[in-house]
Amino acid sequence: MSVAGIFAVASAVVAVTNRTARGAWWLALGYGMGIVNVGLEFLLTRQTDPTPVGVAIFLVFLSALSFALIGVARHYRVAPPFAAMAAIWLSTLLLVPVIFSMTYGSLLRLTFYQLPYFAMQALFGIVIWRSGRRQALDLLLIALQAVAATLYLVKPLFAAMVGTASAPQGYMATTYAAISQSGSVVALMAIALVLLLVTMRDTTAEMIARSETDPLSSVLNRRGFEQHAEAALARGEGDAVLIAADLDHFKQINDNFGHAAGDG
Repeated sequence: MSVAGIFAVASAVVAVTNRTARGAWWLALGYGMGIVNVGLEFLLTRQTDPTPVGVAIFLVFLSALSFALIGVARHYRVAPPFAAMAAIWLSTLLLVPVIFSMTYGSLLRLTFYQLPYFAMQALFGIVIWRSGRRQALDLLLIALQAVAATLYLVKPLFAAMVGTASAPQGYMATTYAAISQSGSVVALMAIALVLLLVTMRDTTAEMIARSETDPLSSVLNRRGFEQHAEAALARGEGDAVLIAADLDHFKQINDNFGHAAGDG
């Protein structure tokens, strides 16, 4: 809960301090749902009938992944895969009565339980790859998403190896829960940290681009021109041509019609 809370606050701070950080609010909401999910798991231990809270845990965590996926897509300026997400959600809702009617702790139930998480997590990597960004942090993030997705598939195998509780109320006290929770926390912390680094990298790049660009013409200003032109000349990129242009009596336009008209 603490880990989810830290990253929920961090994402919210990014969203408040940088309005161009697309998706930060969605990430904050996703981590916030992670806090709710862990709280429900502790609440489960006190339930006589574990099914309602168990279903809530199942769907709340899928909601957390969904919100985070939208946030990642927004940041990478890719359309969120709503059709694929809707298909996962529809399949999940149809599976709910099937999963929760199976024997608790059985390999089949555990496998069906983890499949929606695997599918949703896999979409993260696909979204980032579709963005076309191939820098080191982006590739690392894709790799971490693949690891996180794989963890959902191997969790049933861990349960078969170390055993799990005979009833949902005893889950939190099992060795399997310790392995499952620890593995998820490590993977999600790594993903969250790299996401913050990606956000900082892209925010810094955007700030630099703004400082080098004229807001009216969208061409490089003096600072940007000197830096990029000098670098281009140093690389010897063919012949260079300089064009200087000036409008005669432009001051009269500003004086007669206003600076807004002159800017236009």
